[in-house]
Amino acid sequence: VADGRVVSPFTPGAPADQALLQPATTSRQSQQSIFDYQLIAPQQGWAWRDGRLYWTVDGGRSWLDRTPANLAGDVLGVHYTSEQEGWLVVVNSGNETLEVQHSRDGGKNWQVAVLGVGPGLINAAEAAYFDFLDDKTGWVTLHLGSSSAFSLGMLFGTQDGGQTWQARNLPVGEPV
Repeated sequence: VADGRVVSPFTPGAPADQALLQPATTSRQSQQSIFDYQLIAPQQGWAWRDGRLYWTVDGGRSWLDRTPANLAGDVLGVHYTSEQEGWLVVVNSGNETLEVQHSRDGGKNWQVAVLGVGPGLINAAEAAYFDFLDDKTGWVTLHLGSSSAFSLGMLFGTQDGGQTWQARNLPVGEPV
């Protein structure tokens, strides 16, 4: 649509971060758009926007900022399994690692586990997708940048609630 209306679940004037109302910048993480979102209940869910993680408990009328205080890098994927339990995959450019950050208290505290990805593949990671069987067993799929003719990726699994992650075989770089 060339001249369609742009809409957002963020209501102007709602008690969300004032940065939501500021004009867009040219930074990839700062563009005025929603990169990802998920509803986990009819009135509860999260949105990743402008490099910030927001949470709603009232169907989007107001938003709380749940961004980790020490976030250092680009977020490739976000997933919540409940209001209290959330997951992020972060490219930490400071120490050149891919990290899975996990919160069990609604985003107040985040524990970090490093994924075993070589330095050459860290910059190729473009997106991350989560899937969980239960509170101990889950997977992270990394989509690696390549050409349009290929879908490359890496798969990591956990059986201890995200404390450690082991590399698995993955034929394509798409969600599990």
